[in-house]
Amino acid sequence: MGCKDDIFRVQALKEKEAWELFRATVGESLDNNLDLLPTAKLIADECKGLPIAIITVGKALLPSNDKHEWITALQELKNSLPENIHGMEHNVYSCIKLSYDKLDSDEVKSCFLLCCLFPEDYDVPIEYLVRYGLGRATFRNTNTVEDVRNKVHSFVGQLKRRFLLLDSSKKECIKMHDVVRDVAISISSKDPHRFMVYSSNVEGGGGGWPGIQKVTNQEHCSAISLVDVKLDENYTYGLECPKLELLQLKNSSISSDYSNHFKSLRELKVLAFLGMDMLGYLDSKISLPLGEPKYLHTLCLEDCELGDIPHVIGGLENLEILSFARSQINKFPREIGLLHRLRMLDAIDCEGLGEIPQGVLSNLRRLEELYMADSFINWGPTTGSKDETSMASLDEVMSLSDHLNVLAIKIPDVHMLRNAKFLLKNHPIRFHVSINTSFKNQMPGYLFENSLMLHGNVKKYLDIEAIRHFLKQSEDLSLQRTYNLKYVIKELDDQGGFQHLKVLSIMYDNNIEYLMNGTDWTRRHQPAFPILKSVTFEKVNKLKFVCCGKLQDKRSFMNLKSIAIDTCHELKCVFSLSAAQNLVQLQSLKVEKCAKVEEIISNERMEDDNASHKINFPRLTVLKLSHLQNLCGFC
Repeated sequence: MGCKDDIFRVQALKEKEAWELFRATVGESLDNNLDLLPTAKLIADECKGLPIAIITVGKALLPSNDKHEWITALQELKNSLPENIHGMEHNVYSCIKLSYDKLDSDEVKSCFLLCCLFPEDYDVPIEYLVRYGLGRATFRNTNTVEDVRNKVHSFVGQLKRRFLLLDSSKKECIKMHDVVRDVAISISSKDPHRFMVYSSNVEGGGGGWPGIQKVTNQEHCSAISLVDVKLDENYTYGLECPKLELLQLKNSSISSDYSNHFKSLRELKVLAFLGMDMLGYLDSKISLPLGEPKYLHTLCLEDCELGDIPHVIGGLENLEILSFARSQINKFPREIGLLHRLRMLDAIDCEGLGEIPQGVLSNLRRLEELYMADSFINWGPTTGSKDETSMASLDEVMSLSDHLNVLAIKIPDVHMLRNAKFLLKNHPIRFHVSINTSFKNQMPGYLFENSLMLHGNVKKYLDIEAIRHFLKQSEDLSLQRTYNLKYVIKELDDQGGFQHLKVLSIMYDNNIEYLMNGTDWTRRHQPAFPILKSVTFEKVNKLKFVCCGKLQDKRSFMNLKSIAIDTCHELKCVFSLSAAQNLVQLQSLKVEKCAKVEEIISNERMEDDNASHKINFPRLTVLKLSHLQNLCGFC
C-alpha cells in the first residue's frame, strides 16, 4: 500500500499550552482560589507537557480547594517512582499514581485494579467487575446483587471522570488506556494486592511466566490472570499460591493429561474460564482447580466449549455467582440444585442447553437473578410426572419470586403462563421476556429495562394475567409478526396508556392500522405514551396513521425523540395536527419507502377550528424523507 514505517513522536505541549489545559481541567478550583496558583503552576510543570499526565492529575485535584492538599500532591509527584515499567516516563507514572491514591475509597481502587486483569485495548465488561468484586466481598453495605451492580457502575463513572477509565464502543464495557493499565499492573503487583498478569501474545510477555515467578512472592499472590497460554508443567511447575483469591484464564488451553496446575488453592474465591475449549479436559474427568470448595463464591465458565458440567460443582456450598453465558453446554447437572446460597445463575445464549432436570431451579431458594435469554426452551408441563426424566417447568421459576429481582427468559408457548401469579406480587421483578417467537431477542446487557417481545396471535395473550402485567410494566416493547391486532393502545393497554413505555418497535405486521386514535382516548387526567422516546415501524403493511384524531392531553408523546417508519405501504399520514404539536422533544424523523404517503402532518383543520395550527420541532436535527412518491407536502 506504500505505507512507511516511520514512527512520529507526539510532542509534549508547550508550557503555555500545558498550563491552559491544566487550568481548563481543574476549572473553578483555581478560578475561585488564587492562593493555589503558585502550587498549581509547579504541579503543571511536573507533568512535563504530557496531556495524559495533565488531565489525570487535574481530574484528581478537581474536587479540592485545600492548599495543603495541593502541596502534598506536588511532593508525591516528585517522589513517585515507576518501578518495573520499561519505557515509562517518570512524570506519567507519578501523575497516574497520584490520581489513583486520591480515589475516594478502597472499593473504588479495587474496582480500578480489577480492570488490569484483562488484555491491552480490551473492552472490559463491567459485569465482570460486579461478579469478581462480589466473589471477593469487595463491596460493603450491599444486600443484593443489584446493589453491587449499581455501586460498581457508579465507581466506573468516577473512574471515567478521573480519566483512569475510558468509554467503550460496546455497551456496558469500559477501556483502559495502555499507559494507565501499565501503572495499574505495577500498583497491583505490590502489597497488599499481589496480582500476576500475563499474556503470551504481548512481545516480551511481561518477562514471561517464569520471570514473573522469580520477581513475585507467589505465596502472597491474591489474583492471577493468564491470557493466551497453554497450561502445562512448563508454566505451573512448582507454583504454589495458598492465598490466591482470584484465578482468570482467558483464551487459554489446558493439557488434558495434567491436572496439578495449581497447588494449595485454599482460599480461592473467584474462578473464571473465558473463551476456552474444555471438552477434552472435562471428558478426562479431571476436576476443575477449585481449591477448597467452601471458599469459592464466583464461578464463570463463559464462551467455553463445555459439553457436560462436572458433578463436583454440587460441592461448592457457598457459591453465589454461577455463569455459563454463551457457552456450549448440553445440560445442567442435578447437583446445581444443591447450591442453596446461589444468588445469580446466568445461561444466556446457551442455545445447546437442552436439559434442566425438574427440581433443580426450585431448590435455589436464594436466587436473585436468573438469565436464560436465547437459551433453554424445553420447559416441562406445569403439572404431571416427577420422574427422573422430567424437565424443569415455569412453575419452578415462579416459586422463586419471593427473592427473584431479575428474570431474562424465553417462553415458547404463551399458555405456559396461563396460571402464572408470581409477577403479580408486591415484589417488583425486572424482566426481559420473549414469548412465542423464533427471533433472537438478544439481551442488551445487564442493566436492561423491562422488555417484552411478542409474536403471533395477540388476542390469545390478553386473557392471561401475567401478559397483561408484562404489558403494563414494559419499558421496551417489541411486536414482531403479530396478527389480530388493529389499534395498539386500545387493544393492549386501554386503561393504562402505556405509562412506563420508552421504546416501541413493530415489525412485519399485516393488521395494525393505528398506534392510537386521539378521539378514542378518553382517560381524563392521564396521557398516553407520556415517556415514550422511540417508535419504529417496519413493514407494517396496513398502517394508516401513527396517531390520528384530536389528542386532548398535551402530555401524550411529549418525550418522543425518534420516529422511524420504513416500508409501510398503506400509510398516508404520520400524525394528526394536535399530536404533532406535542412533539416538542422530537430529534429524529425518518419516513422511507411508503409509497402512499401524501403528507407527514395532517392538513385537516377540522380537529379544532379555534386551535393554533403552529407546529414547532425545536430539537429536530435529523429529517429523512425518502422514496415517498406521492408526497405533496410536510403538512
